[in-house]
Amino acid sequence: MMDHARVSSTQKFYSAPNPGTTNSSSSTRTQATEFAAPRPKPRRRQRQQEINPADLEALKAVATSPRDRALLLLLIQSGLRPGELTRLDRANIRVVTSTSEDGSDVTYGKGQVVAPRAINCRSFWFGPECLVALGDYLKADRANDDEPALFTTKRGTRISTRALHDILGGWCKLAGIEPVGAHRFRYTFGSTLMCFGANITDLCKLLGHAIPNRFLQWHFHESDESFSRRVTKLLLTIFKLG
Repeated sequence: MMDHARVSSTQKFYSAPNPGTTNSSSSTRTQATEFAAPRPKPRRRQRQQEINPADLEALKAVATSPRDRALLLLLIQSGLRPGELTRLDRANIRVVTSTSEDGSDVTYGKGQVVAPRAINCRSFWFGPECLVALGDYLKADRANDDEPALFTTKRGTRISTRALHDILGGWCKLAGIEPVGAHRFRYTFGSTLMCFGANITDLCKLLGHAIPNRFLQWHFHESDESFSRRVTKLLLTIFKLG
């Protein structure tokens, strides 16, 4: 009969972990943890900056072709996202005439954004100057084609977002100014309306934002100068009432 003490010691020998293997594996894991590259911190989205009036005038001076002038003015006056602007069709634009408070008729443009998300499907407006520029462009460059897109390339195809950025880059280079992204026109549009007293609810609807808090966090970092202008206008109004 086999000695039970010897069997027990044999079982313990085979069931016990190998000290060398365990230490080596543990040491390897410890070293891997100690020397592993730290996880990169998530990049914070940089706040946009308004386009200063001098740069806008410089851009207007170089965007001289009918298409470029209409494109630039629509960027300035509509508050559209780059992708929304490039998806516009001619059928999305119409002429509107309204009566102002002093009784005079004002003619301007109105458009409809067609977007994948329902919240972004909305109306937008632009002034008489842009309306005239769009009419001149369609008469001069698009009278003989049936392409539905509002803006096209020289080859007659719908302008893409990438092409829009390339066009902007060319304007900035000609004007001798720092590169201006297409989204900065949208930011400048919203900031201007905010300085003139537009409320957050109206701005969110106009710009196609669903969450006001996120809208404020990412799009508007008001400068002291902008705040001063807005408060001065408000105070002057109050003083006149008093």
